[in-house]
Amino acid sequence: MDKTVKTSRMISRRRAGQAIIEFVVVMGVLLATLAMITLFLSVQREHGDRVLRLVASEYP
Repeated sequence: MDKTVKTSRMISRRRAGQAIIEFVVVMGVLLATLAMITLFLSVQREHGDRVLRLVASEYP
């Protein structure tokens, strides 16, 4: 009986450790995705500003 209690405790600790690792991996992926979206939006905004300056220029 004592052995089964130890085994169940070890399994629950492994599951808790696995959940923490999964959480960290998912959080990393979400932060990387957020960074890529932010970079994409800033590049698009700069490009739009460049186009507006070219359109508004009074070059003959």
